[in-house]
Amino acid sequence: MNGLDALIQRILEDADARVAEYRDATRAAVAGIEAEADEAALAIREDAARSLESETRALERRSESQAALERRKEWLGARQAEIAKVLDAAVEALCSLPEAQRTDLYASLLEPEAARGGAVRFSARDLEADVAARSVAEANRRSAAAGGRGDAFSLDPVPGAFRGGLLLRQGDVEDNRTFDLIVRQFRGDLESLAAAHLFPDA
Repeated sequence: MNGLDALIQRILEDADARVAEYRDATRAAVAGIEAEADEAALAIREDAARSLESETRALERRSESQAALERRKEWLGARQAEIAKVLDAAVEALCSLPEAQRTDLYASLLEPEAARGGAVRFSARDLEADVAARSVAEANRRSAAAGGRGDAFSLDPVPGAFRGGLLLRQGDVEDNRTFDLIVRQFRGDLESLAAAHLFPDA
């Protein structure tokens, strides 16, 4: 082997050695990259799992909160309906008072208006039961006994479209003293009172 052949051989040997070094370095680099990629993928999976778990818990909390709100809404609706029934029953109880008591109640409603008097309209029930006529007569009797007019009030023969109570017409002015309107006017107070009795622990 001459000098040129020896030089070529040396170059080839050096090249083989460098290729081997590069190959080993590349394998090590690839292994490192793969390890880092595996770690990154694991971290991503763990973050995703944590995020999913957090979102799941948040969704569960929102669902529980929404369910609690719905239950509360249903309970309040049921409570309001029960209170409305009680107030309606109270009006009906007033309308169904014994005739003597209704007569006294209506005369008491008219008494403060004796000085001005007026035409009084009653419900069909009170007209038919003659409670209307007796109430007007009693209101006039009380007015006369107090030194006022004995004919302050007159009976309107037309029945009113209400369950109980009365309408007092004085000229162009109509004073509504029906039970339904009284309940509407004081509904807030009456509902609070009814709720305190029906739901004392609420």
